[in-house]
Amino acid sequence: MSGNGAELLVLGVDGLDYDTVLDLGPGLLPNLHPLVAASRPHDGCFPPDSVPSWTSIITGVPPEEHGQLHSVNFLLESGDSYEASVEHLRETCFWEIGAASQVAVINPFLAHPPWAPNGTGAMVSGPSFSEAPPTVVDPSGLLVGEPPDRMGGFSQIPRQRDLEQFADETAAIAQAQYNYTLRQLEARRWDLLFHTNLTVDRIQHFAWRHFDRSDPTHPGTSLD
Repeated sequence: MSGNGAELLVLGVDGLDYDTVLDLGPGLLPNLHPLVAASRPHDGCFPPDSVPSWTSIITGVPPEEHGQLHSVNFLLESGDSYEASVEHLRETCFWEIGAASQVAVINPFLAHPPWAPNGTGAMVSGPSFSEAPPTVVDPSGLLVGEPPDRMGGFSQIPRQRDLEQFADETAAIAQAQYNYTLRQLEARRWDLLFHTNLTVDRIQHFAWRHFDRSDPTHPGTSLD
């Protein structure tokens, strides 16, 4: 193939359910819906949470082997807490397989601090469980433009009166991330480009507790 884009483009959207895409339909999701409708859902993992799921998606290692179920690796004898990461499983990450040199990994969950895929590729990531500017590793100068101000996780739980502002700001962060990735696709022909977006998942995590008073993390009327 010639031109710009990617031989293989992988888009990961945390928290976007297969059935939800079908229910929303082509009217709301004109680009994504046809792709999902022509595919079939893959098996999930247990427990059905972001940390074990993304660890398995990225590495191909099942949760009962990688033991990364939350912020504690239950297979470690000490049981010490740590910030979950795929760095110790680096050699099994799918973007490391093969000898591709034109590789970009943008906003991968659990891959922070970033490293150069296959030694020559580029990676941009932010902390998985806190809010900070992203870090760029790009030894071959493959990426173009400055990355957005925010990548990685969200930690600031909004007050109920701030939910609309939180949603708008989170959507703007997502748009900036997508725009950055589109710039990379327009700039060169990639062997592999992997982009992860965490917006849907973060909205779910931080908004749900405001509507379910039985949730133990419900902020209560003091923050209404």
